[in-house]
Amino acid sequence: MKRSLLLQAAALLFPLLLVGQPEYYMTNLVVDDCEGILYDSELGDPGGNYDHNENYTFSICIPGADQIIMTFLYFCTEADFDSLRIYDGPDTLSLLIGTYTGEPDPPVIIATSGCLTLNFVSDPNVSCTGWEAHWETVVEIPPPPDILPLDDLPCESNTMTVVFAEQIPCDSLYPSAFAINGPISPTITNVQPVGCSGGYTNTVNLSFSPMIDFSGNYQVSFTNSVTICETVYTLTST
Repeated sequence: MKRSLLLQAAALLFPLLLVGQPEYYMTNLVVDDCEGILYDSELGDPGGNYDHNENYTFSICIPGADQIIMTFLYFCTEADFDSLRIYDGPDTLSLLIGTYTGEPDPPVIIATSGCLTLNFVSDPNVSCTGWEAHWETVVEIPPPPDILPLDDLPCESNTMTVVFAEQIPCDSLYPSAFAINGPISPTITNVQPVGCSGGYTNTVNLSFSPMIDFSGNYQVSFTNSVTICETVYTLTST
């Protein structure tokens, strides 16, 4: 059936830039912030340097991320001995993007797996001022779920079964999420998800009033919302 997408956004693919970026210092940690600033540990002597004998892994994992982009404002480590390895994935077993050491700033880093992992290792000797790196996220808003073609309804029907092309969270299936439009537009009075498994189903029974007793073409619409990087988008399937 015809499908429309209503988005409270200017584009489907865009970087999310929010005010008040969280700041982190290099340590063993996994975060899901859509943007932020990562510094070296600054635990060394003199102050502002990273420490000796560090081995820290910092991961950024964002559900629904199309890209995680990291840009370094400055970078300094002991060349050849203190190295920052960056991976496209959730851990150090993931695809290695590159190994960076010395003073040249790393290039702009782009991870496409939904996770970006940094592993920093320093030796017992010389240290340096480390780095400041900013990251942001690009997300692609998912399309609304398709509603499969509906069967013809007998005259004077007050129920129908709607089948989606994919699994839908059962807690998003409620009367105000659905509408019927046509020669008459009855009100949805009850929604009964069918066979919920693990909190998901693709089938729902709708009850409505008044009954449909006038022939013609009718359209069922389903409106749902999705939250990505603290922004709520409204998706409508028809």
